Amino acid sequence: MDFKKLILLIHFISVGALTGCDIYIHEPIRLDSVLPEQKKTILAGAGSVLEFTVEGASNSTSRSWVVTKYRDTEGGAGAEGTIGDADQDIYDYNNRDYYGLEVSNIATIEESLASDNSYHYSLELAEEDANLYSLITVQFKTEGHCEDGSYACGGIAESATWVIHPNAHNQAPPTWHGSFIVRDKDDIQHLAGYSEITGGLYIRDVEGALDFGNLHALERIGGNFILTSSSLVTNLDGLDSLTEIGGDFYANDNARLNSISGLNSLTTIGDNLALINLPALRTLTGLDRLNTVSGSIKMDELSNISSVAAFASLETLGNNLDLTFGNSLTAIAGFGRLTEITGSFYLNGTGINDFSGFQNLSTIGGTLKLANLSVRDLEGFNNIESIGDTLFLESNANLRSVDGLTNLKYFRSIRLHRNERLTNLNGLANADFGGGTISLMWNDSLSDISIFENITHIDEQLYVADQFLLDFEDFRYLESVGEQFVLTGTRLTSLPFDNLISVGTSFSIRQSPLLCQSEIDALRVRLGKSNLSTNGNKNC
Repeated sequence: MDFKKLILLIHFISVGALTGCDIYIHEPIRLDSVLPEQKKTILAGAGSVLEFTVEGASNSTSRSWVVTKYRDTEGGAGAEGTIGDADQDIYDYNNRDYYGLEVSNIATIEESLASDNSYHYSLELAEEDANLYSLITVQFKTEGHCEDGSYACGGIAESATWVIHPNAHNQAPPTWHGSFIVRDKDDIQHLAGYSEITGGLYIRDVEGALDFGNLHALERIGGNFILTSSSLVTNLDGLDSLTEIGGDFYANDNARLNSISGLNSLTTIGDNLALINLPALRTLTGLDRLNTVSGSIKMDELSNISSVAAFASLETLGNNLDLTFGNSLTAIAGFGRLTEITGSFYLNGTGINDFSGFQNLSTIGGTLKLANLSVRDLEGFNNIESIGDTLFLESNANLRSVDGLTNLKYFRSIRLHRNERLTNLNGLANADFGGGTISLMWNDSLSDISIFENITHIDEQLYVADQFLLDFEDFRYLESVGEQFVLTGTRLTSLPFDNLISVGTSFSIRQSPLLCQSEIDALRVRLGKSNLSTNGNKNC
């Protein structure tokens, strides 16, 4: 689903800015005292008056209070006026603010430095705050000028941020209306007894262990479930009633998370699933009932994962499947019910020598990219019939053939890069090339490309580099290349392109020491091309 990042700026007061550009920061800006404790989420309601006090930052050149209010929409936080791209990528959470949202259009009012280096802000919550907004942040910010007058040294400045639920007094089980932020291990107890959170559940930078047993009644999260940078979280036990996440499920940078088995009732993710940088996780047990992921699946930096068999129930995937593994995973199993990937499929894993788990996959809407695998052939993809964009094979050191793709009927483009032992493409004999791009680079053993022998038109690029065993006779019927025509590092003694009459944007043949430059020039003139590089060709 699309996220609408909608932000209403309520108040911004700058409490001081030293004048005179000759004042610079030489030591880190520190806050001596912050009240109330900023790590805990504050539960409040209409009529509450919240007092914030900060002491210190005497060497800062500017200080400011920023109050931002967030409204929930279907599936997440937001309201009134879209900020930025509505289709934020799932993997960008660490580059956005605490909630995966953005803040912009901040106004400033400058005031003089407080004489006692003590700064105060009072926030009174109105009825409107409780009725319209699920989250409010109050932030005290400091800045300092570097000696060159820039803010490049701003990283030495300290700030304080408080998160407030202004509608907490109106909440009661079974439904929490809006999103909930967990900043401290004790915050999660406030959700005890709730079966639904209509917004998102955001857990980030929690320093203590979390007891998800407080969420044993939780059946649905309407928005995103984000769990990131919480190093003491070891498992998700207690979430065994959760069946649906309406937005993203995103777990990242949780160093001790070793089990997600607590998700054993989860059947539906309304947008994306991302599991990234979870070094203690060994299996995906807990996703065994997951049937539908409406967006993409991404897994990366799971250095100790040994099995992905838990995806045995997955039938529907709305976009990309992006899997990167280390040596610990040798076989891909568990995707037996998946017949179509609407987007692209990327598989990267130095230990993988078997992907028979995809035996029923028939359609890939975008690109199929296989990289750094240990397989000798592509058996396991025997039922794939269509690749809507590119077949991309890269750095598969043991790959000898593309056998296993004998049922493939169509691919638009092909890129083969650094597959040192690949000798032929005969496994693609039954497939039609869609006229996109042909890119062959550094496949040292590749000598047979006869599948291209009847090609007359390439709509995009023909790019061949250091394919010393090819004579290019299989391109003898080629008449046109829509964009780039590049041959570099060949052992050609003559050009077989007698039928070539049109090349689009650029034409280059170089680093071919057995090929006379005069023959290349004749072809160049016939094509009406100029400024051809002659580097490395034979002078004759």
